[in-house]
Amino acid sequence: MNSTSFRLWAFLLFSLAYGAAADKCAFAQAIESPAAEVELLEDVDDGQLQRFAFVDAALIAGGMTDPLARVEMLSRRDEKYAAIDFAAIRKLPNQDRPTAVLSALHIQILTGKFRPTATLVQETLATGDFNCVTATILFHDMCSRANVSVEIVAKSGHVCSRLVNADCEIETTRKAQDELLREMLIGLEARRVGKAVSRGITPSELLGRIYYNRALAALEKKEFSAAIQLLQHSLTCDPQDRDAQENLLAGLNNWALSLCEQQDYAAAAERIAAGLTVNKDYQPLRSNDLHVHQQWVAQLCREAEFSRALQVLETGRSRRPDAPLFVSGQRAVFDAWLKHCVAVGDSATAAEVLSTAQQRLGSQATLTLEARPMPKVISAHKSPRGTGSTIQATSRGGQ
Repeated sequence: MNSTSFRLWAFLLFSLAYGAAADKCAFAQAIESPAAEVELLEDVDDGQLQRFAFVDAALIAGGMTDPLARVEMLSRRDEKYAAIDFAAIRKLPNQDRPTAVLSALHIQILTGKFRPTATLVQETLATGDFNCVTATILFHDMCSRANVSVEIVAKSGHVCSRLVNADCEIETTRKAQDELLREMLIGLEARRVGKAVSRGITPSELLGRIYYNRALAALEKKEFSAAIQLLQHSLTCDPQDRDAQENLLAGLNNWALSLCEQQDYAAAAERIAAGLTVNKDYQPLRSNDLHVHQQWVAQLCREAEFSRALQVLETGRSRRPDAPLFVSGQRAVFDAWLKHCVAVGDSATAAEVLSTAQQRLGSQATLTLEARPMPKVISAHKSPRGTGSTIQATSRGGQ
């Protein structure tokens, strides 16, 4: 899916209406973003940073939207940079500068531990803890001061740097120079034999990994609304990030199941519909589309809302005429409605219901609900390097 189409559905995602319930649902209201973040997302829309410096933009992406707080944090960075002799590094031979920058980065800034969750630049500057995202951001920033030409490399679950015109990658989380050389050679060999799939990204696209990691943390806490918006921001920065694409769908899927457990079936169906708008073939959503509707219709029947139940099923049938649930479900609703009429002694309504059922389903229709799809939950697992995720189904359900 290209950049334009992603930005189009990102807009549609929060304006999507699912029947009359959409205007009453919190999902239809995007979380209001701070002004600095709005400006940043506008800035990165063309794939480049023009209004913001790289580290300042990274602070905003990490949730530091207060300008005074960012000025203070940038001053802290500059204090650490003051201990680095960039003038001396610039005088070194070109081949020696990258290792000098990397060594200075680990001596002066990355003084803590590697932690996959240390994805905020402000945290790295304050504590010294880091992951591949923050290490790469600060390495890239330092290289710009040391006249080292590098680009950022993105892989599934990982980012690093690459020397321009040298075809060797630099693992910014490694501090020893001999390890750097080894990583360069490993990266070169892996690309030669086709074992590593990577792509160069811009600084503005790397910001998407900060939003992405924040989204994973929100998903783990089941803070779905925040997570979905963070994933949208991630894809605004980098529309080609497949991990963010997958987790957006997984997040909507799991949000729907959570709402279904709370018996908020209309809202659950709305999340399912939003996800299917993004990818109509995503199997967990297709499976849970049936699961949610089966639960919703059963609840409506228990509440004697038979007409509404039929409307819900008819809407589903118009979207997915191939799904047996939406046909067999109507038969079951008519059957339950007839039994209800008999139980309360409403023979006139029973006659009307029977007539309508025969017109819609045929005189020989069997009124029974047979499809019982199981819910399918999608788990987002962080990679050891701290930026990626693998999507796994923890239970199976019918399509």
